[in-house]
Amino acid sequence: MDETLLYSLAAGLGIVILIVFARFAFRWFIRLVVVGVILVVLGGAAWVWMNSSPGQSETTRTRSDNGKR
Repeated sequence: MDETLLYSLAAGLGIVILIVFARFAFRWFIRLVVVGVILVVLGGAAWVWMNSSPGQSETTRTRSDNGKR
């Protein structure tokens, strides 16, 4: 076989392997991004939920104390 043909076949096989690997890596990247977004949303919601209740009760207590005085 000719050297040019061998180099072309090797380059073509390399490109195919690179494309398959890139698709595999891209799918895993998308999965990780989706999981990260879900974790950030759940963490943010939990943080807001945990920090909103005490803040409202303290404000209510302060307002009721000031109103009674």
